[in-house]
Amino acid sequence: MSEKNVVIVGAAGRMGRKNLSIFSEHSSFKVSGAVEQPHNEYIGQDISLLTGGSKQNIKVSSDISVLLDKADIVIDFSHPRATLPCLQQAADARVPCIIGTTGFSSADMKIINKAAASIAVVLSGNYSTGINLLLGLVEKAAAAVSDFDVEIIEHHHNQKIDAPSGTAAMLAREVCKSRNLQYEKTVNQGRCGSNVKRGGPQAEIGIAAVRAGGIIGEHQVILAGKDEKIEINHSALNRRAFTSGVVQAALWLTDKPPALYSMRHVLGFA
Repeated sequence: MSEKNVVIVGAAGRMGRKNLSIFSEHSSFKVSGAVEQPHNEYIGQDISLLTGGSKQNIKVSSDISVLLDKADIVIDFSHPRATLPCLQQAADARVPCIIGTTGFSSADMKIINKAAASIAVVLSGNYSTGINLLLGLVEKAAAAVSDFDVEIIEHHHNQKIDAPSGTAAMLAREVCKSRNLQYEKTVNQGRCGSNVKRGGPQAEIGIAAVRAGGIIGEHQVILAGKDEKIEINHSALNRRAFTSGVVQAALWLTDKPPALYSMRHVLGFA
């Protein structure tokens, strides 16, 4: 199999740098481009400054359109404001995308679904195998103990810009799906005040966000009844937990028809 050309969007971010490194070293892929916002200090610089490796003669660009004619896959871990225009241009160029950006609104999701009518898109708030297994476990547990309250606590580093995390939102959506609840009407993010009495297992799912130090990612799901409590936890020990999943998604995506896929499709859990 010939090398697939990969364009990394959000190249200077934490995951962007990891993706640059792992795809640069993988025998099935070649990094053919890197994209950042126009004001970013790395624009015009060789991507080796981001990876710490040898010079590759590939400069960070602010314009994805000039990179798409040679691209086989776009990988985007950036920000919704950057992801959506890049996705639309990739869809016009018929280049499939892997998206790890979080914090999309309902309106944003309509744009993503429209793009997925033209190209294959893998969208996930978390690309680790463990988290995607956790999603299935939480769905089954929430259905089995439907009278238990559900609370989700997520911990991330102090530079993460969105809350709740995409993974916490995914976990809450699994609970909603298993109990036939509407996410927007059920989730309570960060209680505050003098009257925060819980609305009950069918009326409320609580999500709390912690931002501290260099925490990579920890998620705790609590299912509590009157007499007992269940806790399901996941901790990422290294960002390789995510990047290895991104590579797996890129290998899987190669020959897939246009549609919106999740990491659970990639892993065969869906």
